[in-house]
Amino acid sequence: MGEWYEQKMLHAASVLFRGSTLPDAREFAALPGVEVTVFPGKQPDALWSLRLRHPKWGEATLMALDDLPPPPPEFVEIASALSQGEREVVESGTQPLALTTEGRFSSVLRDRKAMLYFGRAVMGDRGVGVVDHLSQIVWSREKLDDELAHDADLDVSQIFSVHAVMDGDEEEESEVVSWLHTHGLAQIGGFDFDILAPSAEMVDSGADDIIRCLAYAVLEGAVKPDSEKIELVYEAPMRFVEVGEFHRLAAEEYTSLREHDEEHNSNRSVICEPLKKRIGGLGGLKRPRPSRFFQRESYEGIVLCFSDTATGLMEQRARATVGVLRGLMEEFAELQFPVLAKLGLATRNDSREHAWFAVSRLTDDAIEGTCENDLHDVEGVERGQQGRWPLEILSDWMMLTPAGSIQPHRLSAARVVREHYDEIREILESQEEE
Repeated sequence: MGEWYEQKMLHAASVLFRGSTLPDAREFAALPGVEVTVFPGKQPDALWSLRLRHPKWGEATLMALDDLPPPPPEFVEIASALSQGEREVVESGTQPLALTTEGRFSSVLRDRKAMLYFGRAVMGDRGVGVVDHLSQIVWSREKLDDELAHDADLDVSQIFSVHAVMDGDEEEESEVVSWLHTHGLAQIGGFDFDILAPSAEMVDSGADDIIRCLAYAVLEGAVKPDSEKIELVYEAPMRFVEVGEFHRLAAEEYTSLREHDEEHNSNRSVICEPLKKRIGGLGGLKRPRPSRFFQRESYEGIVLCFSDTATGLMEQRARATVGVLRGLMEEFAELQFPVLAKLGLATRNDSREHAWFAVSRLTDDAIEGTCENDLHDVEGVERGQQGRWPLEILSDWMMLTPAGSIQPHRLSAARVVREHYDEIREILESQEEE
């Protein structure tokens, strides 16, 4: 049996345009700047359809449908990794064309990216965004351009979305996130999951890698919708409770935190506190309550258990995007943002231990920097030690900015820095003067 991402499937998206009427097929008879050949399509239910073929990306179908609605404004509003300016542009796209690709590579991560290549080519200068139907991810023009500037396969976080539902009064500034949940994992063979009543720290900075770790475990089959003991976070056990079971057994104060509608009531689980044994070891408290781990005020120092497969995919993405990091270091050189690289160092027992290094220089084949971690089973390397290490052991990288961290799977902070470059430079200069 192959890996979870090794499957062939139909991928679908909407390409959004401004205006009051759908674009005409003649506008796409040729797509300037890309090697896409356009043929007449054969979709009887479409107003018109075209077949698109690219020597590397494969084939796609572009259609005008009279019953395909644009994404509602609230859908775009809760989309992650978009600036406010990007949201406003995407919301102006009221005329969607349907795009489907058939999966040339039999890899969800590569085929979904091929769909994005086709979507960007169709957008041209007029389109304002692409909405992935399976993951519900919204891609702005700038977000697409960042991702398509390199050939790395998509990260797992780019094939499912995370929605945050607010509760409270916006005018009184009492709003908090009551419900964090995923979409898109069920569509590729897994199931989606909910996190209830997360802390502000979890929503603001703790969620990214934790949710990726959970998503990998779901897709790899390491956890099931009713797994009673999940140990993906060191010393923070939890369990999955199938959504129907959760609403049947949990107290109303918890079930009221989420919507139990058609879209969110199947192929989904709620992350809860683990079962506890009663005195004498008999039975357990089966009435579920949301996991307290996600209500922490700090996530500093947590240890996540990524599988070898997940680690391998993240390493491939990190190494394939070294050129992106090098470009960012040149682009933002004046701002002197700290850059970190995670390296997989050989241990005494022939495995690897991953540690972060502060990067001082990045060459074509090596990383020069200072070790930032205490190592447990690596000889000859200790915290504070400076050195030079080959790029082939790179497993992750990160650039720290006032707008958040820029990582191989998340480049949105770079766009925020570009939008507010002068303001950020002035703030940093004033801090230096102090």
